[in-house]
Amino acid sequence: MKRVQKQLSISAFTQIKRNKTDNPTSENVSIDQANLSELPSISNNDTDNHNIALTPNSNNSMSNDSDKTLTAGENDIGNYVHNLEIDDLKKEELLKTPWVPHSTPCVLFAREKGGKGGHQQLGALVSKEYAKWKNALQDFQLHASTSYHKLCVEKSDSFLKVNKGRSKNITEQLSIERSRQIEQNRNILLSVIKTIILCSMQEIALRGSNDFGNVMNINSFNDGNFRALLRFRVDSGDTILEEHLKNGPKNSLYTSPRIQNEIISICGDIIKSKIIQRVNAAECFSVLADETTDIGRIEQMSVCLRYYDQGDKKIREDFLEFTPAVDLTGKGLATLIKSSLQNNGINCQFLVDQGYDGASAMSGYLHGAQEYIKKDFPMALYVHCSAHSLNLALANASSLPTIRNCISTIQTVGTFFRSSAQRSEVLRISIIETLPQARHSTLVALCETRWVYKHESVLRFKELYPAIIVALEKLESSINKETAQKSCQLLSSIKDAKFVIPLIIIENIFSYTLTLCKQLQTINADLVEACNHVDDVLAILDEMRENNNKHFSDMFSVAALMMNKNKKEIDFPRFANRQTQRNNVPANSSEEYYKLNIFLPFLDHITIQLSDRFQKHKFLIKSLQKIIPSKCIHSTSEEMNDCVQFYSQILTEPTVFKAEFSIWKSKWLKEESRPNTAIEGLDNCNILLFPNIWKLLQVLATIPMSTATPERTFSSLKRLKTYLRNSTGETRLNGLALMSIHREINVDPEEVLSRFAKQSRRMMLL
Repeated sequence: MKRVQKQLSISAFTQIKRNKTDNPTSENVSIDQANLSELPSISNNDTDNHNIALTPNSNNSMSNDSDKTLTAGENDIGNYVHNLEIDDLKKEELLKTPWVPHSTPCVLFAREKGGKGGHQQLGALVSKEYAKWKNALQDFQLHASTSYHKLCVEKSDSFLKVNKGRSKNITEQLSIERSRQIEQNRNILLSVIKTIILCSMQEIALRGSNDFGNVMNINSFNDGNFRALLRFRVDSGDTILEEHLKNGPKNSLYTSPRIQNEIISICGDIIKSKIIQRVNAAECFSVLADETTDIGRIEQMSVCLRYYDQGDKKIREDFLEFTPAVDLTGKGLATLIKSSLQNNGINCQFLVDQGYDGASAMSGYLHGAQEYIKKDFPMALYVHCSAHSLNLALANASSLPTIRNCISTIQTVGTFFRSSAQRSEVLRISIIETLPQARHSTLVALCETRWVYKHESVLRFKELYPAIIVALEKLESSINKETAQKSCQLLSSIKDAKFVIPLIIIENIFSYTLTLCKQLQTINADLVEACNHVDDVLAILDEMRENNNKHFSDMFSVAALMMNKNKKEIDFPRFANRQTQRNNVPANSSEEYYKLNIFLPFLDHITIQLSDRFQKHKFLIKSLQKIIPSKCIHSTSEEMNDCVQFYSQILTEPTVFKAEFSIWKSKWLKEESRPNTAIEGLDNCNILLFPNIWKLLQVLATIPMSTATPERTFSSLKRLKTYLRNSTGETRLNGLALMSIHREINVDPEEVLSRFAKQSRRMMLL
């Protein structure tokens, strides 16, 4: 029998079946569209062996053209049973233009097992053909009520919405939720990071006596400034942080000391990386180092770097780190300095100078640290701290008995007033009553290490001398026995001519060296300028020595006036032929005696000490300073041959230096105003036209003048590591010190957070 393939609608198909089963109802059965939403491809061999295929766009009637062969529709869902290797576009087409019935979500979206926890077996209408048409309506309704059919309908609806752009797929929705969670977590961590940065820059201790438990609980004990500031942020309206601290996971609050240390370390690394980047870019630097013992009895070495910043066109002296020093021999200290530089990624081939104090372990020419470093890096010349040299010069010059006793008395009087609040108040009132126009109301401690204070303490004492006399006279009648006795002794000492005249002499000499001392401790200055300033001071002292009669006469008149106010006279000391404890040069008057025995010896000592102490500095820059514009016009290139050969490793083209120097000299011969320092020369030097000249000027500007910068870091160390925080670890200490000292370097909390998030964390941050 000839097989004829016909197209039938679902309603027509069910009508045929009803007729074959002698169903008296001849009208078409209307099947609810919802019940037919999951009808698969249907084929059935009837008694006439007709192969019936249901195709889309049926016209609800059988075709009368029995000779025309009809093929199954391309969108017949039956073609895709057990074959879902199709793309999303085809799925959309099957859902939008299927055969009647119009939707087939179960075939496309049902799993191998359906509803009720995924244990229901999928069969007819989903994974295999449907042949039992006797119970079709009941089966259709039963299928439409299954949970997996409803889930597939939802999936199909969602799929169509996503493809039409009216909704986001699950991946995008998860991505959005993840992004939202990451943003919230980052906002929480930013609050924590900003609080830590604030405490660090303001040198505020983070931890308290107890810092455990819920941060939001206000305890009777001190749980630290960090936790208190977090509560302050919450009170100020940080709702995200509040929710986190109240309801966040206890194992990922990120407020523990360990997390604090990590964040502090990251902040320090950011600052340090910026410094190292500038140093390596300069390709020329000096190392400064000094050591001290902190409150925890750990010998800390402060390592600093001096270099020329081409971006800001100025000299910088930047603190790098504190590092514990165990081996205090020259070799041990040299190894420590080299390790500190190399471990931080600094190219030591550009190390051109070393700046330390005069201790033998650092400055020794046989076994000092500078000698061991010079063996590895030959260009790294040692420079003795200029400020320390000046301090030693003044100290040695003050070894004369009368000068030494005067300075000691000044120190004793200052200690006497500072050791008691009552005495300090008496002095303050006396200054107001006696010297109402005075600029100061206290005395300055005479400190051996803070060199400026030695000058200022003497000058301050001379300024407040009348008020000090009045204050001591008041304290002589104090009911406190110790105060009364010491007041009487000190009053007698400072009224004596042997104190007053040396005080006037020291005050005059120190007034000239004070500006030199301050200038030697500045950063944006070079050694040439310092040596020039020393020469200027020596010229003034030579002039005072040459005209000693006039200068000392003026000083003696001031001293006589002060003695008259104290109702005292300047006595002529007794002369003894065999006197050995004091100067005993014969004189005809008291003025001549003090001039010959105090003024001239002290002046000669100062001059000799300054000349000797700074002779090495002048020798160091003897040839190198000829490159400065104001001095190059009087120099020749041959005078710099040794210098060029010594620094040939860092010069661009040493062979063309002679021609370059000739052009440089010719340039400044035409100018009336010429720079006098290396830094000024750098500002007026074109690196493209004079590359070798520019590099030598950079070397000259990089030579350190003093170790004042490491000394300043010790002040920060004392504030960071106190007796309450003497167990601070080195990691936290360096991070805190870098943020405290380098306030001008910005630490971006976002950058800190990005580095913090690179490690695996319980909280999603990336």
